[in-house]
Amino acid sequence: EQGRALPGARVVLLREWTGLLAVRDPIGVEGVSDGAGAFLLEDVPAGLPLSVEASARGRTRRSTGPVLARPGVRTELPDLILEPGLTLQGVVRSDPDLCPIAGATVTVHEESRRAGTARIHGLGRDRVVTDALGRFTVEGLDYTEYRFVVEAPGHAPEEVLRTFLLARGRAEMEMSVQLRRAAAAARGLVRERDGGPIPGAVVMAVLRPVSPGAHRLTVAAGADGSFELAGLVEAGEYEVTATASGFHQAQPASARAGEPALEVILEQNGGIRGRVITASGAAPPAVAASVLAVEEGRTPRLLKSAACGEQGEFFAADLAAGRYVLEFVAPGTALTTTAEIEVAAGSIVAGLEVRLAAGGSIRGRAVAGAGEPLAGAAVTLAPANLDPTSPQAEATRLAPLQGRSCVTGADGAFLLEHVAAGRYALCLDAPDGGAALVPEVEVVEQGVTDVGAVPLRRGGSLAGSALGPDGAPLALAQIVAASAEAGCRRSTLTDGQGIFRFERLPAGGYRVTIQPRDTWDAFRYDCAADAQVPEGGSVTVTVRMRERTR
Repeated sequence: EQGRALPGARVVLLREWTGLLAVRDPIGVEGVSDGAGAFLLEDVPAGLPLSVEASARGRTRRSTGPVLARPGVRTELPDLILEPGLTLQGVVRSDPDLCPIAGATVTVHEESRRAGTARIHGLGRDRVVTDALGRFTVEGLDYTEYRFVVEAPGHAPEEVLRTFLLARGRAEMEMSVQLRRAAAAARGLVRERDGGPIPGAVVMAVLRPVSPGAHRLTVAAGADGSFELAGLVEAGEYEVTATASGFHQAQPASARAGEPALEVILEQNGGIRGRVITASGAAPPAVAASVLAVEEGRTPRLLKSAACGEQGEFFAADLAAGRYVLEFVAPGTALTTTAEIEVAAGSIVAGLEVRLAAGGSIRGRAVAGAGEPLAGAAVTLAPANLDPTSPQAEATRLAPLQGRSCVTGADGAFLLEHVAAGRYALCLDAPDGGAALVPEVEVVEQGVTDVGAVPLRRGGSLAGSALGPDGAPLALAQIVAASAEAGCRRSTLTDGQGIFRFERLPAGGYRVTIQPRDTWDAFRYDCAADAQVPEGGSVTVTVRMRERTR
């Protein structure tokens, strides 16, 4: 803070996984800041959405926004500012006698929201153990939201969600947690629909409401399919699931301690068997197959992979009754997707033949404003008619459609091969921040679509501050800069002083928005401002939450 270098900070490279429950996973690349606070991470994998997180004892953690490393290019990151953090003093007691619990573990998960909707479930960032008086201390917390999972032998875990957004300016906070004793039991039977027992089935019971930190028990059914769940919370209701090879659970089940024996009914799984061939009828090498479950009104959900043999034969096993589509890809072919396949309980759909398409190609040239070739620009495939200001556009740049992406050569030329026939959009991003969007590209089987020269204007930077309704800085606020003119959408978080910065933005007019924390804020406040990013320059803007006029 205050511009002073922070030596000895731990810096970790994380893999960004997008989706409804987005997470960040360490990938084994890390370093330590030197006396000048500088760090260098080497052997960084190219083409993956990454972020960099820095941490130091007693200080808040900070991470960059998503970064896409390019082969042979050294990526410079903005400064990471680690401020003195909040200290939480807590105590863990048993319920109802309020006796302190020694040796309880408290795991801290940082929670935040992306684009104002999807919650990011952080990994366990800290784990502490209570002392003889049940006390614990957690240092370096930020002024944001956290999930605390508290566990102790003989007790049901407790999950506590606490927000410190309103604690700014305070150095310490307190928390008390009570754990319920778990000593009750429930019994049951796992069987097939026709009545036969299923020995060895794995039974899991999770205390409702179900959450990552909820109390759970796992047991195996005996030779007669019976099981006992010991150590349940009195009066607690548990969601019960049973799994066994070749079976799936036919209907949901729940249990309470002391109730009559529970029956969990499983049905036999089905499968899909067939062969995949190339357009010429030959067996393709190194086929990758994926099984996607189809649910009404939803995008097909990736379920599992399927093994393919040397002659292209495949078997997607252990499928519950339902509808599925299969996806196949092999070197020199486009992504090929089957029509929907209905699988009945316990049945095998056999004789399916899938012919891999070669796909088509998209070529073109990236040029600068004056028409000179633009080398090193990233080209990614995106859905047709993509709204460049939508969250989907930002995600597509990190995870290209069908995995199709490339980098322009010294002459600015690019070629995307083996693209499945259809209509698409192209996103182009230059190293200096220039960007362009080709909104509609038609690809035909074994054809080449030439989009010609695609101009990319030079980029600039945008910095500013985010203020609340009272004029106070907003820490860790989600900031979105979107421009239909520039075909761009970027997001980031403010630091402890409410400051944000976007580097290498395509030039153009932007709408800069503070993402509301909830529906009430969205209804009550206007949270946007306009800014013009110049080519090769920078601009600053202040965004303040202002009461909407009735």
